[in-house]
Amino acid sequence: MILKHFIPFALIIMVICMSCSSATSEPATWGDDMTYSYLDEKDRDTKAAMKVVKTSLNSRQRFYEREKIGNLAFFEVVTSAPPGVNDVDATSHYVGVILGKKPRLVSLPDKALFVHFAKNIRSNPDVLEFRARIRTAMLLATGSARFVEKLPPTWVDEDGTLIIHYHKLFYGGGRESPTREECTLTVDANQDFTLECAKPVYLEDHLY
Repeated sequence: MILKHFIPFALIIMVICMSCSSATSEPATWGDDMTYSYLDEKDRDTKAAMKVVKTSLNSRQRFYEREKIGNLAFFEVVTSAPPGVNDVDATSHYVGVILGKKPRLVSLPDKALFVHFAKNIRSNPDVLEFRARIRTAMLLATGSARFVEKLPPTWVDEDGTLIIHYHKLFYGGGRESPTREECTLTVDANQDFTLECAKPVYLEDHLY
């Protein structure tokens, strides 16, 4: 008699445990919170994200925690030149980690994340300080956030079309001077975007 009651109960427990396991194994997703904050390396979520980034690097790479928008954290990855190569500078790129029970590493740029960002921020742009808003849009759409501070970017959203205009910095290898590209990111009402950049020009010293 005891065995008859025990078997159904055991099955119920098994189903519940399987459900819990399935829920925790789902990769984290980016929520609708668009608030900005700096990453704190002592924070538990930040530590988990740092571990995810670290396991993706090779021996010539190091990373730095930057900022986060909601539960999407940004990290800058710096790749040093190969040993013995003197005329090549280190390069850098950004990656994102979506924080949660199972943090998920994302390469940037990422179109799906940009669409999610645009849907949320265009209805209430002032939730993000202007510079953070521009940087986030650039990171998600282009993978870079270097713009010329002395040539301020613009954000104009009218009649269903968002136009982000900025000047991008690009550093060449070795002793090459940095160059500047004038770029326009155009986003339609469906969050589809196009990026157009003019021919790069050498950047004058007083503009960087």
